[in-house]
Order: sequence, then structure tokens, then C-alpha cells
Amino acid sequence: MGESARQITDEIVKLATTYGLDLVGALVILIVGKIAAGWAERFVVRMLGRSPRVDQTLTSFFGKLIRYTVLVFTVLAVLDQFGVQTASLLAVFGAGALAIGLALQGEYRDILPLPLIRQSYQATS
Repeated sequence: MGESARQITDEIVKLATTYGLDLVGALVILIVGKIAAGWAERFVVRMLGRSPRVDQTLTSFFGKLIRYTVLVFTVLAVLDQFGVQTASLLAVFGAGALAIGLALQGEYRDILPLPLIRQSYQATS
């Protein structure tokens, strides 16, 4: 019983020394990335909110877009910290974004002018 406990302890110590710094580094990257994502969102919302020509809906949309973009890159950095090859993941994300963009381009054409129409309507009223 004593020998197996010693082997388990040795294995735990070996794993902690091997992956411990990677785990600490990943946690630091994750915390800093989450803070940076919040700052970036607030910065974009504040800057776009100052302009009277930008609709509040677009301000919120672009703020969230920036926030989640920073979070995606944070997750990719964490995966890279653990040694996962992220180049293929970036290629998959890029291909997926291209596919979604091409599939929804008709809807974008119909939706994007709405804030401009709303703004021109408010200016004439």
C-alpha cells in the first residue's frame, strides 16, 4: 500500500511540474483576455455613442462584436499555450465566416440600410 501511494504521489508531482506552468499561463491569458474584451467593448460603445450619426442598435452590435472577437482570440491563445495547433482552427473559422457571409449576403443587403432609413426619417420628422 505504501509503495503504490508513493507512485501516485510521484506521478502527481511529475504532472504538476510538467503542466503546472502551462496551466498558470493559460489562466493568466484567460483573465487578461476577459478583462481586455470588456475594455474593448466599453471603448467601442463609448466612441460610437458619442456620434449622433450612429444608431444605438449598431453601437451595441459593434461593441458585442469586438468583445467576442477578443474572446475568440483569447481562447486561441489559451489553446496555443497548451500546445494545440491553432492555425487549422483559424482556417476553419475563416472558412465558416466566409460561408455564413456568402449565405446571408442577401439579408445583409436588406438589413443594413435600416438604420440609415430610420435616421433619415427621424431627421425629416
